[in-house]
Amino acid sequence: MTFTTCPGCGAIAEVVDRFTLPSTAGPVEHIRTHCVHRHWYTTLARQPATDHAD
Repeated sequence: MTFTTCPGCGAIAEVVDRFTLPSTAGPVEHIRTHCVHRHWYTTLARQPATDHAD
């Protein structure tokens, strides 16, 4: 599992998907997150996420 911070509330959020979308400047990696407060976000994967093993 990979975790990061929710961009909406700052709580811990799980990275539930990683994917790449095309752009005019080349492929751009995105992540989809889900936090403990049920916020869902799709954001650029520019910031490194913290990896936690269970």
